[in-house]
Amino acid sequence: MKRLFFGILTLVAAFPRLVGALDLTPVESWREQEGFRIPTLIFNDPAGKVRYQPPADWRINGGPDTLSFYPSQQEAFMQFRLVARKPEPAAITGAAEDLAKWSLPFLPADAADATLAEERPSPFTLSGRSSREFIYTYRAGGQRFRTAVAICDLDERQRFVVVITARSADFSAIHDTGIASLFSWSQRK
Repeated sequence: MKRLFFGILTLVAAFPRLVGALDLTPVESWREQEGFRIPTLIFNDPAGKVRYQPPADWRINGGPDTLSFYPSQQEAFMQFRLVARKPEPAAITGAAEDLAKWSLPFLPADAADATLAEERPSPFTLSGRSSREFIYTYRAGGQRFRTAVAICDLDERQRFVVVITARSADFSAIHDTGIASLFSWSQRK
């Protein structure tokens, strides 16, 4: 009986965290514009629903915390990831969080000679929240790659991360298409 009580208590304690988070499980939908049906995805959000129009003809795969998009170019992808935010020690010490260092684990494990090539302030906004992007260059499998890691804090508990990876020669086109698609992100009640 004690185990059942503590099991229920644990579930009740976790319930606000489960309910209060964006869920990236894609629900296929569409919107109509000028007589055309445009495919969209709907995500559940505590404030309602989020509508997002992914890049045309990109394959989609994922679930509640990670959603991956694959363009026709091989060795390229875009991922949306939800990451729990930890309490910020910066609030205590006054030091700013080092997001460039924080973004490094999103590079592939086989990335060699990784270099931060560029930092961009707010390449997109989500529901009025700005983002920061870090673009890295590196070698992997005998080729040159670039990975962009964009970070947007949705609230004090949840961070939205967009990772775009492609061979250096394909990166600009893949990146620009992926980032442009984020401008379709809209919150619905």
